[in-house]
Amino acid sequence: MGEERNAFERLFRGHHLAVHRYALRRVGERAADDVVAETFMVAWRRHEEIVGDPLPWLLGVARRVCANQLRASVRQASLGRRLAAESLPLSEDVAIADGRLRQALGQLRERDREVLLPGLPKLCSTT
Repeated sequence: MGEERNAFERLFRGHHLAVHRYALRRVGERAADDVVAETFMVAWRRHEEIVGDPLPWLLGVARRVCANQLRASVRQASLGRRLAAESLPLSEDVAIADGRLRQALGQLRERDREVLLPGLPKLCSTT
């Protein structure tokens, strides 16, 4: 295990900067360190697949990691937009008019109601 570790440390020291620069150009500063970490984690687990010059292999892994990061950020942004569009604020009129909602909210502690409906806990209180 000691020789494997030494070989991996040499691999990391020799190629960390190139992989980091590659990631910076593709995903930016915020995600580049994560891409590098995941790339070298894959390299540690799959070191037996690295033949010859390791840099092309590492950059291939980094390319796939970057693509995954970019897809995840697009999905996250899309979800954020959908949630923002769907979550309309509950007006006081709706909360008071719907008896079942008012009753359910009334069964909650005031602090819990405040978390769910800021500004409405006293309106929905049954006490």
